[in-house]
Amino acid sequence: MVDALPQLDSEIPGEDGQPLPFDRSLIFPYAFRHAFAQRCADAGIALDILKDFMDHKDSKTTIGY
Repeated sequence: MVDALPQLDSEIPGEDGQPLPFDRSLIFPYAFRHAFAQRCADAGIALDILKDFMDHKDSKTTIGY
């Protein structure tokens, strides 16, 4: 999955001043899931809807976002 992403640039410039590629081994797909849930919670999506989005069995899990 990570290999299918286009080249990602880091914030570190190379010798030519252009950004070096971001190290894809540092990307964890689970982080996308967490970021999605946090953005939904920040946008005010109702807890019961977010619970369903995330397929959580218990609202206590969802309320952490």
